[in-house]
Amino acid sequence: AGNITYHRAQTRMLEARAGKRLSEVAGHVMGPYSLLDRADPRAPAHGRFEAQQRESLDRNSANDHWLMDRKTIARCLGLLRPDPNGSGKPG
Repeated sequence: AGNITYHRAQTRMLEARAGKRLSEVAGHVMGPYSLLDRADPRAPAHGRFEAQQRESLDRNSANDHWLMDRKTIARCLGLLRPDPNGSGKPG
Protein backbone atom coordinates (compact mmCIF):
# COMPACT_ATOMS: atom_id res chain seq x y z
CA ALA A 1 0.00 0.00 0.00
CA GLY A 2 1.28 3.44 -0.91
CA ASN A 3 0.93 6.77 0.79
CA ILE A 4 -2.54 8.23 0.99
CA THR A 5 -2.73 11.39 -1.07
CA TYR A 6 -5.36 13.93 -1.99
CA HIS A 7 -4.91 13.56 -5.76
CA ARG A 8 -7.99 11.38 -6.36
CA ALA A 9 -10.19 13.76 -4.35
CA GLN A 10 -8.69 16.76 -6.13
CA THR A 11 -9.31 15.17 -9.53
CA ARG A 12 -12.96 14.47 -8.66
CA MET A 13 -13.40 18.04 -7.48
CA LEU A 14 -11.89 19.48 -10.68
CA GLU A 15 -13.99 17.14 -12.86
CA ALA A 16 -17.15 18.25 -11.06
CA ARG A 17 -16.27 21.92 -11.54
CA ALA A 18 -15.43 21.42 -15.22
CA GLY A 19 -18.66 19.48 -15.82
CA LYS A 20 -20.70 22.19 -14.16
CA ARG A 21 -19.01 24.88 -16.26
CA LEU A 22 -19.55 22.89 -19.48
CA SER A 23 -23.25 22.55 -18.61
CA GLU A 24 -23.51 26.31 -18.08
CA VAL A 25 -21.78 27.07 -21.38
CA ALA A 26 -23.89 24.52 -23.29
CA GLY A 27 -27.03 26.05 -21.83
CA HIS A 28 -25.99 29.57 -22.82
CA VAL A 29 -24.88 28.64 -26.33
CA MET A 30 -27.63 26.17 -27.30
CA GLY A 31 -30.41 27.30 -24.99
CA PRO A 32 -33.17 24.77 -24.43
CA TYR A 33 -31.86 22.61 -27.29
CA SER A 34 -29.07 21.48 -24.97
CA LEU A 35 -31.73 19.70 -22.90
CA LEU A 36 -33.00 17.53 -25.77
CA ASP A 37 -32.07 13.88 -25.52
CA ARG A 38 -30.94 11.56 -28.31
CA ALA A 39 -34.53 10.61 -29.14
CA ASP A 40 -35.19 14.11 -30.49
CA PRO A 41 -33.78 14.73 -34.00
CA ARG A 42 -33.24 18.41 -33.12
CA ALA A 43 -30.83 17.51 -30.30
CA PRO A 44 -27.31 18.89 -30.81
CA ALA A 45 -24.56 16.25 -30.95
CA HIS A 46 -27.16 13.45 -30.85
CA GLY A 47 -28.17 14.33 -27.25
CA ARG A 48 -24.70 14.10 -25.70
CA PHE A 49 -25.09 17.52 -24.07
CA GLU A 50 -28.29 16.44 -22.33
CA ALA A 51 -26.56 13.36 -20.97
CA GLN A 52 -23.57 15.43 -19.83
CA GLN A 53 -25.83 17.94 -18.08
CA ARG A 54 -27.70 15.15 -16.29
CA GLU A 55 -24.39 13.62 -15.16
CA SER A 56 -23.13 17.02 -14.00
CA LEU A 57 -26.27 17.62 -11.95
CA ASP A 58 -25.94 14.20 -10.38
CA ARG A 59 -22.26 14.69 -9.58
CA ASN A 60 -22.70 18.20 -8.19
CA SER A 61 -25.74 17.31 -6.09
CA ALA A 62 -23.72 14.83 -4.04
CA ASN A 63 -22.73 17.33 -1.35
CA ASP A 64 -21.45 14.60 0.96
CA HIS A 65 -18.80 13.63 -1.60
CA TRP A 66 -17.77 17.25 -2.08
CA LEU A 67 -17.35 17.72 1.67
CA MET A 68 -15.44 14.46 1.97
CA ASP A 69 -13.12 15.42 -0.92
CA ARG A 70 -12.52 18.86 0.56
CA LYS A 71 -11.61 17.34 3.93
CA THR A 72 -9.33 14.75 2.32
CA ILE A 73 -7.41 17.48 0.49
CA ALA A 74 -7.21 19.66 3.61
CA ARG A 75 -6.00 16.72 5.73
CA CYS A 76 -3.24 15.83 3.26
CA LEU A 77 -2.11 19.45 3.17
CA GLY A 78 -2.20 19.70 6.99
CA LEU A 79 -4.89 22.40 6.93
CA LEU A 80 -7.62 20.85 9.11
CA ARG A 81 -8.38 22.67 12.34
CA PRO A 82 -9.53 20.83 15.47
CA ASP A 83 -13.26 20.81 16.13
CA PRO A 84 -14.13 23.83 18.32
CA ASN A 85 -16.64 21.68 20.23
CA GLY A 86 -13.83 19.44 21.44
CA SER A 87 -15.28 16.24 20.01
CA GLY A 88 -11.90 15.24 18.63
CA LYS A 89 -13.21 15.26 15.07
CA PRO A 90 -11.59 17.73 12.66
CA GLY A 91 -13.75 20.64 11.57
